[in-house]
Amino acid sequence: PIVDIEKIDIEMEMAEYIILGLRLIKGINKKEFMDRYKVSVDKTYEKQLKKFSNQKLLVNDRDNIRLTKLGLDLSNMVFREFLP
Repeated sequence: PIVDIEKIDIEMEMAEYIILGLRLIKGINKKEFMDRYKVSVDKTYEKQLKKFSNQKLLVNDRDNIRLTKLGLDLSNMVFREFLP
């Protein structure tokens, strides 16, 4: 029997999508994020993306967002910033 069910809100769902996607070498496809959530990943996470791009932890190009080699080494620090 199921004892407990956890419902997550849309902000947490998007954060989990980002974290799981950034664990992949190819990263997150911006169009797929938009198709799924109907919001721009660039606008939704503008502060975090700018911060980590400036720190050379993320590559944010036209189509994808992915961690750099340094970003992979410091991924837990990056992931934490995306949580609501």
